Amino acid sequence: MNTQSPVPQRLWPRRLVRIGLWFLGGAIVLLILDGPLYRMGIMPLVPALLVLVLAIIVTLISFVLLVTGVLGARATSSEGAGLVALVALVACTAMAMNFGLLVKRAVSAPPIHDISTDLDDPPDFADVVPLRDKAGALNPHEYVREAPGRKGTTINVPEAQRKAYPDIQTARLEMFTSEAFEAADRAARKMGWDIVASVPSEGRIEATDTSGYFGFKDDISIRVRADGPHSKVDVRSTSRVGVGDVGANAARIRDYLEELEKS
Repeated sequence: MNTQSPVPQRLWPRRLVRIGLWFLGGAIVLLILDGPLYRMGIMPLVPALLVLVLAIIVTLISFVLLVTGVLGARATSSEGAGLVALVALVACTAMAMNFGLLVKRAVSAPPIHDISTDLDDPPDFADVVPLRDKAGALNPHEYVREAPGRKGTTINVPEAQRKAYPDIQTARLEMFTSEAFEAADRAARKMGWDIVASVPSEGRIEATDTSGYFGFKDDISIRVRADGPHSKVDVRSTSRVGVGDVGANAARIRDYLEELEKS
């Protein structure tokens, strides 16, 4: 009677590591193709997001397999499998941590995509509008104060922003309006945005920022007005597609206001 195990004691960690490596390679391939395929217009938005979710799931499966392989290699003294698994586990952990941060941002951010320092009178868009129309932007350029929420509810966009991003406020500069406009324009150019319009007579600057991976385009409108003897600068950043923005527009405005302080 043959009582030998079908998988020798030192062989199963190697097989487990090999499977984990295949899963990790699959996740990497998905990530390599997903963003570029969407940017080239080959893959629509929803499938692209689903592929990203799939890559997250595959990465987590790979992580579990590799961890099990490492522990199994230590238990069976399978040094070769353990070394390979440890190297792959480092890459897998880095990917999982990045995904975790992305999921955390998505969960914590409200499902809104239009952020403004002035919620009573948000800056308008003018020159950017034709570009949005040409690109087939799914979101309107007008500021929408109510948006559909989950389970048939309605979200008050200004209230949601105040609760989530109370620090997003009008910038007040102790300088004349002309000087403030120059500072605002200088800060916008340092952000690396594509400047669409810069009109000193109207105190208006419009720009577009493009994300690195998916190539999402978000539009920015900056408005400079007199504030007594000084000036105030308001900024609005809105996404062309998507219900939420994972906090990207608020983060962009924060970065800009910090750059404005330096200018």
